[in-house]
Amino acid sequence: PIWNLVFHGSDNTLDLVWSPNNLAPANGPHNGESGRRYYYSGVAVPVGSWVRFEVMIKSAADFTGALKVWMNNQVLFDLSSIKTRYVDTGQGALISYIEQTGYGSGLTPTPAVHYVDDVTISLGRMP
Repeated sequence: PIWNLVFHGSDNTLDLVWSPNNLAPANGPHNGESGRRYYYSGVAVPVGSWVRFEVMIKSAADFTGALKVWMNNQVLFDLSSIKTRYVDTGQGALISYIEQTGYGSGLTPTPAVHYVDDVTISLGRMP
């Protein structure tokens, strides 16, 4: 992965991580930066209730991309002038993809339960 959105286990907040496996392109996510990068949200994810996440991605292999994450209509992350995908490899521009996984190591309560419902992909922000 080039970006990960992960729980920060100590306080139930989220981290947005560039190059979580430290294998992303050498220059990024912003021009002049390199190596793994962490962006932190100070807003805790509620436990025991449904939460609405929205993610806006402007796909770009150069520094014209953007990434914005909302939780229950509150902005958690807002990055611009960034890379959001790997460089094209002859497959065209539609090589961006999103994967949702539900790992729960280090989370409280244990076991952590994670449900996903009503996933929508749209060209505009959903009402």
